[in-house]
Amino acid sequence: MRPCARARRKPMRLPSRSWTRCGRSSASGSHKLVRCMGLPKRMSPMRLAALLLAPALLAACQPASTAPDGEPVLSYSDAFIMAPIAGRDITMGGIEISVEGGDVRLTGVSSDVATTVETHTMAMVDDRMQMRPVDGWDLKAGDTLKLDRGGDHLMFFGVDEALAAGDTANITFYFDVEGREEPLTLEAEAEVRGMGE
Repeated sequence: MRPCARARRKPMRLPSRSWTRCGRSSASGSHKLVRCMGLPKRMSPMRLAALLLAPALLAACQPASTAPDGEPVLSYSDAFIMAPIAGRDITMGGIEISVEGGDVRLTGVSSDVATTVETHTMAMVDDRMQMRPVDGWDLKAGDTLKLDRGGDHLMFFGVDEALAAGDTANITFYFDVEGREEPLTLEAEAEVRGMGE
């Protein structure tokens, strides 16, 4: 009689990690990037026990970047740039920026599709509405800055002539914070809109 063959135990493998975006908040549409740990659909009890012991999985999702204690937290929504008129390298754009946890002052803007970005407002001059540049805006904790057509907005100069409706562009905002040597930055992804959008 042959002795029974002993089943070989396969080495246990922990599930590989994959980082992704959890999405955006459904209430305001603000971009809130978070890190998520990919988990297998089916898991044996032994694998589950090993997984629970891993310190990296104490929380399923964590903020992609967290500001130090006491520093303001910035978020944005509805970032856009208008596609420039053919033959011109100037256009406008807008965004909504919210701040929590402290006061900030917007002092500068840059973009990967323009050589210069300025902050502008509309004001009555000699009974006529005119556009003029401003140094920036102050935001207190809980405020939302709205930049859009017909009011406070962004102006882009030296715009890439290949920019067209449907493209995306990066806009970087720089904020002064009291007691902070380096500016606080906010990176926004803006959609390029056509005329009438």
